Amino acid sequence: MYAEKATIVDPASDPVHGPWMWTDDDGHEVALAAFRGAPLIVTGIYTSCTERCPLTVEKVRKIDDAFRRHRIDHQVVLVTLDPEHDTVERLRRFKAARNMPPSWRLLRGSREQTHQVARLLRMDAIYDDAHIDHDVRIAVFDREGRLVRNFEGWSFDENDAVVAR
Repeated sequence: MYAEKATIVDPASDPVHGPWMWTDDDGHEVALAAFRGAPLIVTGIYTSCTERCPLTVEKVRKIDDAFRRHRIDHQVVLVTLDPEHDTVERLRRFKAARNMPPSWRLLRGSREQTHQVARLLRMDAIYDDAHIDHDVRIAVFDREGRLVRNFEGWSFDENDAVVAR
């Protein structure tokens, strides 16, 4: 078991601006930088989580709805915290089982990339053999890829996450 401490990531080397490639739930390679051009909602989840992640997905759904009510184009990305077990097929089944909109993208990357995203979101994660104990963080980036909102937990008003640019 080890603890991952959150740090602020240098914007020049963070995964939103960096060259790393991720694999989405359709099996396509994509860089997070490809999501620029519209506000981006990002959080970390993993498919075998039964406590925090289902609540996080529901909160992201409410944020997604808030953006839609305000008629603001946006994108949603969920990054797995468990890339060793969350295969593309598993992410695809998770997305279907939770009736996530087709526009949502679920991504998996290397362990290093996963840790970079966790640090960017300021999400602490403790990994052991059977479970990942992690903070709940939901971040919103503006259309240029700048972090403009970073919420901890689920108790915030989803309208506070809406950004127009």
